[in-house]
Amino acid sequence: MSRIVSSLPGRIHVRDRVLRNRARLDQLEVALRRIEAVTSVQTNPGAGSVVLFFDVARVDATEFEEVVDAAVDAALAAPSPKTSVR
Repeated sequence: MSRIVSSLPGRIHVRDRVLRNRARLDQLEVALRRIEAVTSVQTNPGAGSVVLFFDVARVDATEFEEVVDAAVDAALAAPSPKTSVR
Protein backbone atom coordinates (compact mmCIF):
# COMPACT_ATOMS: atom_id res chain seq x y z
CA MET A 1 0.00 0.00 0.00
CA SER A 2 1.52 3.31 -1.00
CA ARG A 3 1.84 5.91 1.71
CA ILE A 4 3.53 8.37 -0.65
CA VAL A 5 1.43 11.53 -0.61
CA SER A 6 3.57 13.48 -3.05
CA SER A 7 6.51 12.88 -5.31
CA LEU A 8 8.59 15.46 -7.11
CA PRO A 9 11.98 15.09 -8.76
CA GLY A 10 14.38 14.59 -5.86
CA ARG A 11 11.71 14.62 -3.15
CA ILE A 12 9.18 12.12 -1.80
CA HIS A 13 6.71 12.80 1.01
CA VAL A 14 5.39 9.84 3.02
CA ARG A 15 2.61 10.03 5.59
CA ASP A 16 0.92 7.49 7.85
CA ARG A 17 -0.78 7.82 11.22
CA VAL A 18 1.43 5.04 12.63
CA LEU A 19 4.46 7.28 12.09
CA ARG A 20 3.24 9.54 14.90
CA ASN A 21 4.91 6.94 17.12
CA ARG A 22 8.44 8.37 17.52
CA ALA A 23 10.11 4.96 17.87
CA ARG A 24 8.42 3.70 14.70
CA LEU A 25 9.35 6.90 12.85
CA ASP A 26 12.98 6.58 13.99
CA GLN A 27 13.02 2.97 12.76
CA LEU A 28 11.78 4.05 9.34
CA GLU A 29 14.27 6.91 9.17
CA VAL A 30 17.16 4.49 9.70
CA ALA A 31 15.84 2.20 6.95
CA LEU A 32 15.36 5.08 4.50
CA ARG A 33 18.85 6.48 5.11
CA ARG A 34 20.27 3.12 4.00
CA ILE A 35 18.71 3.37 0.52
CA GLU A 36 21.16 4.27 -2.20
CA ALA A 37 20.72 7.81 -3.60
CA VAL A 38 19.05 9.16 -0.42
CA THR A 39 20.65 12.49 0.44
CA SER A 40 18.50 13.63 3.37
CA VAL A 41 15.56 12.55 5.52
CA GLN A 42 13.36 14.93 7.51
CA THR A 43 10.81 13.55 9.96
CA ASN A 44 7.78 15.10 11.62
CA PRO A 45 6.27 12.87 14.34
CA GLY A 46 3.37 15.26 14.97
CA ALA A 47 2.19 14.83 11.39
CA GLY A 48 3.36 11.23 11.06
CA SER A 49 5.38 12.14 8.01
CA VAL A 50 8.76 11.83 6.37
CA VAL A 51 10.21 13.92 3.58
CA LEU A 52 12.91 12.07 1.71
CA PHE A 53 15.38 13.81 -0.61
CA PHE A 54 17.31 11.85 -3.20
CA ASP A 55 19.72 12.27 -6.10
CA VAL A 56 17.63 12.03 -9.28
CA ALA A 57 20.76 11.48 -11.38
CA ARG A 58 21.42 8.17 -9.62
CA VAL A 59 18.00 6.48 -9.77
CA ASP A 60 14.88 6.07 -11.87
CA ALA A 61 12.09 7.93 -10.03
CA THR A 62 9.44 5.24 -10.56
CA GLU A 63 11.71 2.43 -9.40
CA PHE A 64 12.87 4.56 -6.47
CA GLU A 65 9.27 5.11 -5.35
CA GLU A 66 8.79 1.33 -5.35
CA VAL A 67 11.90 0.90 -3.18
CA VAL A 68 10.66 3.57 -0.78
CA ASP A 69 7.17 2.00 -0.65
CA ALA A 70 8.70 -1.39 0.16
CA ALA A 71 10.88 0.12 2.91
CA VAL A 72 7.89 1.89 4.46
CA ASP A 73 5.74 -1.26 4.27
CA ALA A 74 8.50 -3.33 5.90
CA ALA A 75 9.07 -0.81 8.69
CA LEU A 76 5.37 -0.56 9.46
CA ALA A 77 4.88 -4.33 9.37
CA ALA A 78 7.80 -4.97 11.74
CA PRO A 79 7.10 -5.48 15.44
CA SER A 80 6.66 -2.17 17.20
CA PRO A 81 9.98 -0.98 18.65
CA LYS A 82 10.05 -0.47 22.39
CA THR A 83 10.39 3.08 23.57
CA SER A 84 12.49 3.96 26.56
CA VAL A 85 10.93 5.61 29.58
CA ARG A 86 12.65 8.82 30.57
